[in-house]
Amino acid sequence: LEAAGFKNVTANLFTVMDFAPDSADIAPEIAREMIEDRRTGMLEPMKKALSLRPDNLTAEEKQKLLGFINAHADERMAKYEAGEHLWDFTTSTVLCVCGTK
Repeated sequence: LEAAGFKNVTANLFTVMDFAPDSADIAPEIAREMIEDRRTGMLEPMKKALSLRPDNLTAEEKQKLLGFINAHADERMAKYEAGEHLWDFTTSTVLCVCGTK
């Protein structure tokens, strides 16, 4: 930014916890959505990879992978519903660089 003529350049990091269904401040319906979103977050890259390289896995391997992902998500949901806290979470960190011109 300085090379582009900006002054008073500052850099900050912001970290957001975007998945923490066991946290007491997360409503149950939101926690369930988080868990289902995690399922989608595992399925979509699989689908994308398979659309780019459909022959890399056999039909049986594709079904097995799909089964693993769904079983994992189903097990996570069942544990949540049973009140078992796993304290699995994810965070996203964003670098914000600002300046004045």
